[in-house]
Amino acid sequence: MKEIRFERNKFYDVTRFAMHPDLSEELIASYLSPASRMLEACGGAFLASFAVSRVSLGQSPAQRINIIEWPSLDAYREFFREENFNSFKDLRQRIFSYTSFGNLHTIVEDSVSVSFRDELEYAFTNVWPHPEKLALLQEYQKRVAPILAPRGIRQAISLRRHDIATGDIDAPIMNIGVWPSLQVFDQLMADDEFRQARLLRDQALTNILTIHTRLVS
Repeated sequence: MKEIRFERNKFYDVTRFAMHPDLSEELIASYLSPASRMLEACGGAFLASFAVSRVSLGQSPAQRINIIEWPSLDAYREFFREENFNSFKDLRQRIFSYTSFGNLHTIVEDSVSVSFRDELEYAFTNVWPHPEKLALLQEYQKRVAPILAPRGIRQAISLRRHDIATGDIDAPIMNIGVWPSLQVFDQLMADDEFRQARLLRDQALTNILTIHTRLVS
């Protein structure tokens, strides 16, 4: 289990990546060790890593999702300065088949502590609401709340994409949801009552991406 304190005055980069197959541990360490030192020197803090179980809605090549905390925008910008970030460019290309950095977020509500447990699934869901159909989205949320709760499905935290974010995931909102298992997700998708409510969601959103994961570290 890992407990993370999300603070209102801090910034969170939700990075995604996939590695090339058959890499040596030495090659991976040759990148991770100096990159981690640079991240810490710039004020960043590695909070957690999640292994992708399944991309349940939408498409993504991601195999891992990491959460990195930044104390300020200046610290974030310092790490991503061209001479810093590009100093490991060749190694990144040798190791990673897909990277998505700069998905910078702030939390939507008040500061909160979230406990992530090894046995649960965590769904990173990016949503693109239709600007003229927010009322439909609110109605969908009201309709599904009594359907989700008895199944043990709940929201851990909601994050808002920051204006200076540069990552390829440009959804304005990202929710991290807690699921007992992938089986519960599949059962929900087959539930007639949920399928009726989902029609509202489909009208209210222009796109959605849900990636189910498990805590690694």
